[in-house]
Amino acid sequence: MWKKFKNWTTNNFDIVKFDPEIVRLGTQIFTLRKATSLDINQFLLIEKENYQGKTPWDYSAFIRELNRRQFSLYLSLVQGNQIIAFIGLNWNSKEAHITNFAISRTKQHQGIGKWLLQFVIDYAKKIPVFRVTLEVSVDNEIAIKLYHSLSFKDGRIKKFYYSFNHGDAMNMYLDLEQS
Repeated sequence: MWKKFKNWTTNNFDIVKFDPEIVRLGTQIFTLRKATSLDINQFLLIEKENYQGKTPWDYSAFIRELNRRQFSLYLSLVQGNQIIAFIGLNWNSKEAHITNFAISRTKQHQGIGKWLLQFVIDYAKKIPVFRVTLEVSVDNEIAIKLYHSLSFKDGRIKKFYYSFNHGDAMNMYLDLEQS
């Protein structure tokens, strides 16, 4: 009986829809689309570029996130056949949480990250939620500066948050009512 109920509820929730969009940033053209499991290997390569050969998330963590059927959206920013950035967002009735966000090192410092974050913030406003949150390594000064530029505020420090290096993370938040 429980299994039938679980199958019914799992299969009857709306899957979050997202139609691919063509995006022009400066002279570059990208496609922003919903991520699929076929994207995970490129996600892992981007993570390795950004985390000195390590991957904070493994394949199974990405699969779990991509298989969420409701209140979740993972996006890939693609140029040609190459994923150059990705971002994940989960939400409830009050808050949206950016679960993961990375940009290929070859595309950093070009405004792509700021644009993608602003896109997700605007998406969260339409849900609607009242706050967007994320965690960032306390050592990642470039990312913290980027988040501050979008009016994120510093929150509490989470000691030993990252399992891959035991590093500390800072929770950051953006109250959407005031932005």
